[in-house]
Amino acid sequence: MPEWLNASDVIYFHQMLIDEHGGPHGIRDKGALESTLARPIHLLNYKPDASLYELAASHGFGFVKNHVFNDGNKRISLAVIDIFLRINGRKLDAEEVDAVCVIKDVATDAMTESDLANWIKENSLPFDIDAE
Repeated sequence: MPEWLNASDVIYFHQMLIDEHGGPHGIRDKGALESTLARPIHLLNYKPDASLYELAASHGFGFVKNHVFNDGNKRISLAVIDIFLRINGRKLDAEEVDAVCVIKDVATDAMTESDLANWIKENSLPFDIDAE
């Protein structure tokens, strides 16, 4: 069973991203936050063999599409993908420019959730917290 992020975790990381990169703070839709965090859990309930990459993509896709925050939804999407992978033994290993383009493609419907899962799989490595 994977480790999950909770709303407090995501709000904290979002605040850090906004502080670092600018933009208005705040949650636009608390229900969308809860729904977005529930997406991968529901996916696993209905598809018990869902890969970690599919679960990470479910998180990322949800944050891009659900517009949870006033600003920084694409940024938090990418951060949540990486954090979710890290707490589950993997890490995102992609060039920043490539990662940003992928998330923009998700936002414009040029990339599906399945495509995102494949990209995450192709761009992740094992993560050992003790080695970092």
